[in-house]
Amino acid sequence: MYRFTAAAGDSVFRTTTPRSNLDTVIGVYTTAGRLVASNDDISGTNTDSRVKVNLASGRTTSA
Repeated sequence: MYRFTAAAGDSVFRTTTPRSNLDTVIGVYTTAGRLVASNDDISGTNTDSRVKVNLASGRTTSA
C-alpha cells in the first residue's frame, strides 16, 4: 500500500502489473477509505490488473 498526493486539477493514476503467474487485484481509495476504482483481471485469460482513473487534487491511497 502506498499514498500519493494528486496535483492541482485532474490527474491520471494508472498502473499495470507485469505479466507473471500472480493473480493480482489493484484498488484506489480516498483517504476516507472509499473505493474509487479497482480491477482484478484484465480479461478472462489475463490475470494481470490495471486501473486508470481521473483524480481530483488531494491525497489518495493505493493498494
